[in-house]
Order: sequence, then structure tokens, then C-alpha cells
Amino acid sequence: AAVMGGILVADKAEEPWLAAFPQSWLAVALTDPQSPRPIGLVLLAPPRAGFIPDHEVFDLLRVVAREISLVLAERRAAAALAHAKRFEEAGKRFAFVAHDIKNVSNQLSLVLSNASSYMDNPEFRQDMLATLRASVDKINVMLARLKAPFSETLSMTRPLDRIRLITDAASMPGRPAILLDTDGQDGAVAMEDASFDAIISHLLDNAIDASVAGKSISVRLRSYPGHIKIEIADQGVGMSAAFIHDSLFRPFTSSKQGGFGLGAFQARELIRAAGGDIEVHSIPGQGTTMSISLPRAEAAMPQLAAQT
Repeated sequence: AAVMGGILVADKAEEPWLAAFPQSWLAVALTDPQSPRPIGLVLLAPPRAGFIPDHEVFDLLRVVAREISLVLAERRAAAALAHAKRFEEAGKRFAFVAHDIKNVSNQLSLVLSNASSYMDNPEFRQDMLATLRASVDKINVMLARLKAPFSETLSMTRPLDRIRLITDAASMPGRPAILLDTDGQDGAVAMEDASFDAIISHLLDNAIDASVAGKSISVRLRSYPGHIKIEIADQGVGMSAAFIHDSLFRPFTSSKQGGFGLGAFQARELIRAAGGDIEVHSIPGQGTTMSISLPRAEAAMPQLAAQT
């Protein structure tokens, strides 16, 4: 091999691998900014008119090689970032599923604790079977979320139908009464059923946990041009403004013994991912209202599609 203008020019007789490229004339190395080894080579065929390359030719080849190296490095960095995002998403999925499993476990524990007192009650047995079916369905949904491919496909769900199913499953003997108030208007939001269910189930479970004996919980659904509003209100212990501001949505911070501290954070992340938002109104000793605003599917789809 010989060095010409600072570029190594290989001799085919000395470099056996060049025999696989009989039409090659020059091999230009593509430098790797993160490694002393090149990331590849650009092989050039002989020019139509023979000439001896001078320093200007080699300067041009170096510039072209550097630009190609930068493009390849950017593509490699983009691929690494995409893999990192997939790992981050997988971590979130496992964390959220772990939180949801805890909620299912708590619900089944409540069924077991009430079974000894209400097993002779036919209505309780029906509710127990319904709860068991709902729990199995939730676990299957969790497994499906873990197995689901990472996709940007936009889905739709109908809040009225989902809320009716969730409130029916949550209504059990020994729990606060859940009063559903809707305007009867049907609509759709740009969100998967599983994500919507996770939001409403968590907020409803929190309302149940915070409630005091003899007080009911209200779930209010209203449809407006462009958005849907859902309110879940309890008459429980309430929260201070400082707790709402500093701790409520902070991940891995929980006021419940054995809690993961992911429920409220997960709910807000899912709501915002769908283009909506959540507001909290609470008075200590009087109760809490969680107010969710979600854009209707026809308004959200163009915006969300532009983000993918």
C-alpha cells in the first residue's frame, strides 16, 4: 500500500479482500467519530479518463467521506435512541402493570374479606362472580399490553360504555355507593380501552379508599363540542394544596402503605398523551373532585397523528 495525499491507497496484490471488487480503483475510509476504526469504506471505480489524483482530489474525497460518516453516525444515533425509547416504554409498561396488579389484588382481597359475611347473599355471589370475571379480564388486558408491539397506531374508545362497565364492576357490598350521572351523549376519544380503563379505575379506586362511611361517590360525564369532561368526586378525607402540588403526581411517592406511587402519575401521563389534562379540586375533610378533559376523537386525531 502507498500513501498519496494523506490517503492510503491499497495495492490489490497486497490486499486479498480487494479481489472481491475487481472494478474498484480507490477505497476511501469512512472515519468513526467514536472509534479509531473506520465504520466502512467507499469503493470508487476507475475514472473514464485516466489521471493521477493530486492533493485537491484527495481533499475532496476527505470532505465527501466526512459527510457520509456524519450521515451514518446520525442514523446510528437515531437507531440507538429508538431502542432506548423502546426500553423506556417497556420499563413504564412493567411499572404500570405492577401497579395495576396491586389494584386487582386489593379488589380480590376485599371480596375474600366480605365472603365470610355475605356468601349467603345471592346478590353478593353474583357481584363476586362479576368481580372475578372483571379481575381476570384486567389481568388478560395487562398481559396483552406487555406483549403488544410498540406501535403508533391511534385507537378510539367510547367513555360512556367503558365508565358503565367500570362502575358496575366497582359496585360491591360494603363499598360506597357509586352514582353515575351522564348526559346520555355518546362520543369517542383517541385512546385505547385499556388506557382509559386504567385512568378511570385508578381514580375511582382512590375515591373509594378516601371515602367515609355513609357517603357516596359521583361519576359525572358530559360531552361538549370538541371535548369530553369526566368528574369523579368523593366526600372523603380530601387533600391539602401542598400535597397535590408536591406529591400527588410524583412517581414512586405514595401515601398508602405498600403503594407504588404510580397510579396518579400513570393516569396523568395517559391523559396528556391523548391530548387532554386533569385538574384536582380538594378540600381537607370535605372531599376531592378529579376533573378530566379529553378531546373528542375527531378533534384529537389530526393533532395526535402529527405527533407520530
